[in-house]
Parts: sequence; C-alpha cells; structure tokens
Amino acid sequence: MLSAAIRLALSLLSLSVFTVAQSSGPDTRQITDPKTLTSASSPDARPLPIDDLYFTRSVYGASWAPDGKEIVFTTDISGRLNLWKVDADGGWPIQLAQSDERQYGATWSPDGKWIVLQQDTAGNELWDLFAIPSDGGELINLTRTSEVREEAPRWSPDGKTISLNYKAKEATVYNIALMDWATRKVTPLTHESTANHSWQSVGWSPDGKTLYANRVEVSFVDADVYGPSQPTLLGTDAKPTAENERLIPVEAHGLKFLSLGQLVSPGHALAWRGPMATGALAKLIEADWGDAEMLVVDLPPGTGDVQLSLIQKSRPDGAIIVSTPQDLSLIDAARAIDLFRKMDVPVLGIIENMAGYICPHCGEGSDPFGSGGAEAAAAEIGVPFLGRLALSPALRAASDAGDPPAAGDGPEAAAFTALAQRIAQALETVGR
Repeated sequence: MLSAAIRLALSLLSLSVFTVAQSSGPDTRQITDPKTLTSASSPDARPLPIDDLYFTRSVYGASWAPDGKEIVFTTDISGRLNLWKVDADGGWPIQLAQSDERQYGATWSPDGKWIVLQQDTAGNELWDLFAIPSDGGELINLTRTSEVREEAPRWSPDGKTISLNYKAKEATVYNIALMDWATRKVTPLTHESTANHSWQSVGWSPDGKTLYANRVEVSFVDADVYGPSQPTLLGTDAKPTAENERLIPVEAHGLKFLSLGQLVSPGHALAWRGPMATGALAKLIEADWGDAEMLVVDLPPGTGDVQLSLIQKSRPDGAIIVSTPQDLSLIDAARAIDLFRKMDVPVLGIIENMAGYICPHCGEGSDPFGSGGAEAAAAEIGVPFLGRLALSPALRAASDAGDPPAAGDGPEAAAFTALAQRIAQALETVGR
C-alpha cells in the first residue's frame, strides 16, 4: 500500500433503510443516455454499452464471482460502508455483512465459496482481514492484529494463498505478506526498510507461482507561486543544492520535495509574471528525483500559466481537485476540472477540505463552510468523490509546527491514509 510519504504528498443507520436506492434491473431502469459511451481522449476506442444493475449514493470495490453470476461490492445504502452483493442480471442487492465498521476490498475465492475483505474498528484505519461465506454468515477475523494494518487481499489462482499489504501502526513503510488459507499463518514476503518506499501487490501469475508487485517511491513539488507553504508544513528551511544544472531535492519526514518557497527569502513576495513562474516550475519538475516513481505537484488555484505549462510539458497522469464545500470555492473547482478535461488529463476526483467542525468544549458539530458541497458537485460533474478532511485545530497546530499530521498515527493521519489509498486506486484505472 502507501507509505507516510504518500500521505504527506497530499497535505451510521439501520439495516432496512432502502429509500436511497431503487431496483434497477436491465428491464426496469436505464439512466445512461446515450446507451453507449465513447472515450474523449481516445477517438479509436470502441463504444462501451452501459447497463445499470443497481444504483445508490456510492459504490466501492466491485468484484465478480468466479462463475460470473454475482457481484460483491461495498456501499452505504444502509448508512454504513458494508458488504453487499447483487445478481449479474440486476435487481435488489443483498447485504452480506451488517456492521458498524467499514468494509472494503472484497475479493472472491477461486471456488466462489468465500469472500475476503478488510475491516477496521471505529474508523481507526487499522484494518484486519476478514472472511465471510459467499452465501452469507458470520464474519471471521483472519488476522486479529490491533497494532498492524492489513489490506488489499488477493487470492492465488489455486485458492491456497492470499497476498496482503501491511504496515505496523508506528511504521511508515508498507510491505507484502502471504497468508496460508488453511492455517491462517502470515509470512512476510518483502522487508523494505528504506524510508519513502512502499510495496503494493498488483496480481498473481496464472500459474500462481509469481506475485507481481510495485515498489513505489513518491516525491513532491510545491508549485504554488502565490503561496508556497511546504517548507513550513514539513518543518525545514533547508535550501536545495544543484549538480550539473539540476536541483537536488531536500528531504524531510522521509519525503523528497522542492518548493518555490525555497527560492526566496521568508516573507518576500514572489512577484513573477507568467514566463518566470513557468520557468521556475520547469526547474523543479526537471530536478534529480532519483528513483521516484510518483511525483505529486501542488498547483496554485486557478487555470493560468502554471497549470497550462505543466500539462503541456509534463503531461500528468491525473489531477486531484481540492475544494471547500461552499459554492464560491466550487466555482473555481469546476473551472479547474473543465480545464483538465479539455487538455485530456484524467480527473481522479475531488477532495472536500474543511468539511465540518467539532467543538472541543461541547462536542457539538457544525458546518461553517457548508456540508457536502464537494460531494454533490462531484456527482453532478461526473467525477469520483475521494473523501473529506475536517476543520481540525489539531491539524492546524501540527501543520504550523512543521509536524505533518499525515506522518503520525492519529485520526488526522487516518484520514490522509484513506485519501491516499483511493488516489492510488484511481491511478491504477487510468493506464499509467
């Protein structure tokens, strides 16, 4: 899965509530018009027929049964993120597991008898792996590790082994392990110790003898010309050096990064016109990033020279839009999405920032910037909603102190981890 470096690079109701969903078998409802979709970025792509089996507020991690007759997925139809399944022919879904905890990443055993998934406790993101019979029944905790996070299970073709990604609570690096299905014994497969690197399984070979995986290193560029803040957020005033006319990134909290804020004295304005700003951005992008597989670039608001220069010269694999819930901010978010779409850059989704506030004195919640605006906009525009970050005094204090909350293990870190996971999953779908 993802290290703390990736997280840094981003800076419940009753069972019977069915009113948010409707039966949508192929003979009763067709919401897609036209009935085929084509690719705006690939004129040669063939039309894809769309047939809605079922619809609700959100659906995650759909997985086909081996015989192709059923689909299992996570949805919040009941107000909680629980496991459901639906016939491939459409119709009403069936809830497999009723729980107040969150369930993700379900995958079928090759014989179709079992479904393995990840589930946390009280939103702590310390996932355990669970199994449930595919026809329903009691959830079985396979790992029972309160201080270790296990996720992303993958069955081997013979059904004897499950690969998983794992990280100890205090660790910053993810590794891969193998579980013997018969004995439930977990054996580490990788032993990564290098900061800012993590392992993520991709899939098994057809004969089950090889597990394919990615070893990921992430780096960061702070390209916000009008408010570069990463040196403060990462707690370092170190300046980058240069070798053979290429900048050497600074490292903090296991993350290599460069910022326009490192190029000027503290408190001084960056009074740069377009050519100067885009030239500086090019220097940051073309720096010596070593073996980094992923480069995250923090852009300023708007749709100006910096965005256009990045798209034209570097062609990003995807864009993430961050917005507060109120309409004033969402206007700019919609314009940014329109720009990236016109330039054929996939929009991976929207993150809602400053979403809600809990009073530290009375415990009551409030929404000073509104509630759910970014999620509603994502649905209207047709892009994924990746999640939200609350307006938190703890997050603000840690950021001001140069102690990034995403590098810790509190609830704020868990929120960043969940976002990083969804972004990594979204990147896998855009053909990187």
